[in-house]
Amino acid sequence: MSSAAWPPLCIADDATFWAWRRWPEFSRWPEQASTVVVVPVAGLADWGLGHPLDAEETILLSVLQAASVAREPGQSLLVTPPLRFIAGPAANAAFAVDVPTAHALIEEVVRPCFHW
Repeated sequence: MSSAAWPPLCIADDATFWAWRRWPEFSRWPEQASTVVVVPVAGLADWGLGHPLDAEETILLSVLQAASVAREPGQSLLVTPPLRFIAGPAANAAFAVDVPTAHALIEEVVRPCFHW
């Protein structure tokens, strides 16, 4: 299989993906107060033979990429890399954490978004 046939490791709209930005860009971000920051939350689960553990993330980020590209002109949007650990446990969940830990992780990641 050639590398061209492999799925991308990161599905993102380059213009809105937080991880492709350099830190100095955030200090001069033009629309900080009106920028919507999206923090995708995806699980790792065994959905059956032939499906990767990150199937949820692949679908979610594909939808977010399409939405980012289709957004109205002038809408300021940033999408962070996904949080991949889900609350659990579930029989098919991989690397599940308890609900308080999942909430603490989300809060730890989201809080700085409100204090640029």
